[in-house]
Amino acid sequence: MDCREFLVKTEVSFCWHELLTQANMMTEMLKILSTICIIGEDNILEKLLEAITTAAEIHNKERFAPIVEALENHEAFQLQASCMQFINALHTSPEELYFRIRYI
Repeated sequence: MDCREFLVKTEVSFCWHELLTQANMMTEMLKILSTICIIGEDNILEKLLEAITTAAEIHNKERFAPIVEALENHEAFQLQASCMQFINALHTSPEELYFRIRYI
């Protein structure tokens, strides 16, 4: 793991549960993470999931508990939309996205 990878993993790990307590910050963070998932490097998804798992272990929570809690917050529509965007980005590979844009 090079320095850049370490910094990204560390930042996501520490920020994941800290920033997710604020709806506006969480919304923006999820937008950025969604973009990284879709247009990032080949193995960025594994690194991102590893960082989220590390953060969950540090805070003794389930890995996606903040996402589930945010989806249950019916007062923050933008946050819910960002959560769904992030979930979609996690399971959509860049190849699938290119195919959808190109042929559908």
